[in-house]
Amino acid sequence: MRSKLEIIKAQLTHYWRLLNRSIPPLGISLLLHLMLIVAVVAAGITTFEKKPVARTAPVIQAHAVDGAQLRARAEEKRKKAESEKRRVEKKRKEKAKQEKAKRDKAKKEKAKKQKAQKEKAKRDKAKKEKAKKKKAAAKKKRDQEKKRKQKEKKERDRKAAKKKAEKRKADARRKQREQQMLLDAELEMEQLLRAGRSSGGDMERSRLQSKIRQQIEQVWRKPPGTPVGRSCKVKVRLLMPDGGVGRITFVSKSGNPAFDLSVERAIYEAAPFPLPKSVELRREIGELEMIFVHEG
Repeated sequence: MRSKLEIIKAQLTHYWRLLNRSIPPLGISLLLHLMLIVAVVAAGITTFEKKPVARTAPVIQAHAVDGAQLRARAEEKRKKAESEKRRVEKKRKEKAKQEKAKRDKAKKEKAKKQKAQKEKAKRDKAKKEKAKKKKAAAKKKRDQEKKRKQKEKKERDRKAAKKKAEKRKADARRKQREQQMLLDAELEMEQLLRAGRSSGGDMERSRLQSKIRQQIEQVWRKPPGTPVGRSCKVKVRLLMPDGGVGRITFVSKSGNPAFDLSVERAIYEAAPFPLPKSVELRREIGELEMIFVHEG
């Protein structure tokens, strides 16, 4: 059987552990002294003189335990403080890291946004340039098409004018043939009616030729610097019945192109020429030969 003292001691140890968890060291020390006194009384110890050492020894041990506990508490507190300091520092570093990451992210996003804006501006510029080139190409195409149509119209007008001129020439030739046929008929009729008559046509022919030459010389502008004595012979075919010039043929030239050209121009400019009433005489002077001389 266990003695009462051992039982009490075991209980005190148990309570000590419990109290050590919740009561400060100073309170524990006081409580131990009180409990020790109660235990001694309960065990039947009436005086403290029989075993003074045994009564005081637990007190010394309790103080020793209290000092160790205090140091342990202080060490634990220090460690907790250091741990808290490390935790705070770690938290601060983590926060700084997060803020730096946030700034870096914002910086990257800003750079990305700026890059996107630059690329968009570049695309917009390229798009505008493309539209501008397309517009210029369309304008060039329209201009080319306009020029092509103008050229085609000009060519059509030229062909139409040529066709019209050919038609006029054909009409003139037809009219001339008709007039010639009428003249031939009139001549034949006149020859039948005036057979055997003695004509004074030579004088009238000379008079008409002189009048035609005079009409030409009135508009003849001789080129300056032409040597004196230059001459040319031309054959002029007259149109009936208006006296216009149908064709000029040079029988002989002067050797000076400017002089020959001035004669040709003067003949065309002086036309139309007067024609005789006689159909026969008209036929005789229908083709005249004339000599033009530069007399100075």
